[in-house]
Amino acid sequence: MAFADQLTPPEQFLLLNPQGASPSELIKIGLFALIAGGIVKVTEGPPKGILSRRPTSLFDLVAGRSRDAPRALMPLVEVMRNVGEGSTDIVAAEARKAFGNKLLKFREQLQDGLVKRGVLTREIKPVMFVFARTVHELTPAGTTARDEIKRKIESAWRLPNLLHSDPQEAALIMAAAGTSLLLVQELRPHYRRMGEISKQYHVETSDSGSWTNTSADSTSLFDASAFPSFDASSLSSLDLPDSFSASFDSSFSDSSSGDSGSGGDSGGGGDGGGGGGD
Repeated sequence: MAFADQLTPPEQFLLLNPQGASPSELIKIGLFALIAGGIVKVTEGPPKGILSRRPTSLFDLVAGRSRDAPRALMPLVEVMRNVGEGSTDIVAAEARKAFGNKLLKFREQLQDGLVKRGVLTREIKPVMFVFARTVHELTPAGTTARDEIKRKIESAWRLPNLLHSDPQEAALIMAAAGTSLLLVQELRPHYRRMGEISKQYHVETSDSGSWTNTSADSTSLFDASAFPSFDASSLSSLDLPDSFSASFDSSFSDSSSGDSGSGGDSGGGGDGGGGGGD
């Protein structure tokens, strides 16, 4: 089983830019993963104010499913548990309580987990001979995983053109890409169609370890899967209200500005395919 298939979507996104991946985008991808996994549900709520016609998005934990989340996403599950049922604004406020105003703690927790699993290293490097900063870099295993993720993303870029012209080929690409599909923001308007095609042309995915529940003391990349094999048909549940992206980015805007979210080699666009507002 490939290294990349053992990583949750936020961990995959982080490997594309270990030092500068946007914390708010990591949280958005994490929520997408929890929704696709049937652990969080999102529904359309009433407009935010009397002068607004745009509906809000309401989030809620699905009863009895929170324990199914992989360890890397448990901090987000805890945020959702504290929220109960709430709008994007409430989720953002609770996330700031848990991860700080710039949400950096969530990224740090993901980095710590990837260091334990041997795909990142952590070093303290001097700056101007006076200061020091913590730097995270890829190990050889991490480089292998990152390259696999990039290949999956590059193949997924073909999907919008194939969804109608060659749906069977699209189904094959989705099966091969697995949860890396959640990293490609250009695919988000197509989730419903992607889910329908996956159901119509069911292909056994090789991404069976994508939802990994890693024990606290594990140093192995390979652990038993907590979720069932990722099935692209679950993308139908991510056919979110049109208001979702706008309300999410608006709610998290104060924390995402200046969060070191778009620097580095690939996490903010280009290779990563999803680092920023929709």
